[in-house]
Amino acid sequence: MNDSIYLSIQNSPRFKELVKKREKFAWILS
Repeated sequence: MNDSIYLSIQNSPRFKELVKKREKFAWILS
């Protein structure tokens, strides 16, 4: 994967929101 594309995805607010939800979901499941 292209590093610059990956970084721009990582820095997007929408991606951060998604990660937050995923972590919360994983925490609930564990």
